[in-house]
Amino acid sequence: MPVRRFDPSPGYAALFDQVKGALPGDGALRERSFERFQELGFPNQRVEAWKYTSLKTLAEREPSAPAQASVGLDALEPYLLGGDVRRLVFVNGRLAEDLSSIDGLPSGLTVEGFAKQVRANGALLADAEAERSLTALNAAMAEGGAAIALADGIVVEPVLQLLFVTTGDPSLMVNPRNVVRVGKEATLRLAETHVALGEGGFTNLVNEFTVDVDGTLEVDKLQFGAPGSVLIGQTAMRLGERARLSQTTITAGGNLVRNESLVRLEGRHTDLHLNGVYVPVSGEHVDTVIRVEHNAPDCESNQFYKGILQTGGHAAFAGKIFVDQIAQKTNAYQQNDNLMLSRDAEIDTKPELEIYADDVKCSHGATVGELDETGLFYLRSRGVDLATAEAILSFAFAGEVVEKLIHEDSQHQARRLILERLDGGEKLAELI
Repeated sequence: MPVRRFDPSPGYAALFDQVKGALPGDGALRERSFERFQELGFPNQRVEAWKYTSLKTLAEREPSAPAQASVGLDALEPYLLGGDVRRLVFVNGRLAEDLSSIDGLPSGLTVEGFAKQVRANGALLADAEAERSLTALNAAMAEGGAAIALADGIVVEPVLQLLFVTTGDPSLMVNPRNVVRVGKEATLRLAETHVALGEGGFTNLVNEFTVDVDGTLEVDKLQFGAPGSVLIGQTAMRLGERARLSQTTITAGGNLVRNESLVRLEGRHTDLHLNGVYVPVSGEHVDTVIRVEHNAPDCESNQFYKGILQTGGHAAFAGKIFVDQIAQKTNAYQQNDNLMLSRDAEIDTKPELEIYADDVKCSHGATVGELDETGLFYLRSRGVDLATAEAILSFAFAGEVVEKLIHEDSQHQARRLILERLDGGEKLAELI
């Protein structure tokens, strides 16, 4: 049998031994999870789900525990959402209470640091038998993150922002975990923001979202990476009957970013929307992996992702729609469109359907193309220089997804983030 793993460096075991005594929750469960991580190792590119992404360098790292860091609100100002917003801020994996503000939350909404919840409910770490090695690593070492529970029938007006900041030593590793549960007929809007200041580090994220009957969860996810930062995250989502979930992800910056989504539609008439834009530049790699499982009849899912790839940028997209035999009347759509701004950019895209029901409407597709020559000619004929014309068309290409972000400031940040990465984008600042 071919080897399908990279062995973790001894530094991972040394770090776990160093910090395990201070971690909250069931120590024995954490030990078993770490043993599971060592058993599985880091997947290599012989594993189909990791075909286009190598973790060899990550496996060879000697990770370090995140040190205490002082970050002021002024440094975070570009990433904060305004208006009626509550927030939890995590710096190098630890809750920064002085930067957080969750006063005035409505009755029925509980927002706590994950560490506090683990002390009360060790089952939140029950991943000792995880089949995904990075989930097992997270279960072994998770400390930061949020535990959010919304009671039945509660509609929350303020947006809740979770802001994760890494700063300092690029060898640091943080393992945040967010557990979000939305009750029956309840509504929650969430903004998940990841920011790497300086050289960043390795963030190994796990999210668990559960939306009960007639519940609604809307999520803005913005990722502001740094040249040396790594962010690998998995979000597991479960939707009950008539539940609605939408998430829009904007990814720009970071040596390696991988977003995995595993969605299970478990009740009838559920409604799912996953959208995203990724903009890798030279030396950056963005990997998007999605599996949507239709396990009940009369459900709808939509995936709409766009990529803008510049010189030396690399992206991969693998989206799969699975339709169980019981899931009749399924309506599922998946589209991945990519704009290549250089012949030195690379995209690997793989949309996929696996259908066992016979009364369904399912479609999927992918496109890879260049800027429209007619549009370029029109702009150039009106005196716009080439770089600015290309930036205008690229910006417009991303706009259809950016507009799906739920918060106005999320849209503003996304537009600024994209323009900063486009040649000629600086001349379009007034558009945002």
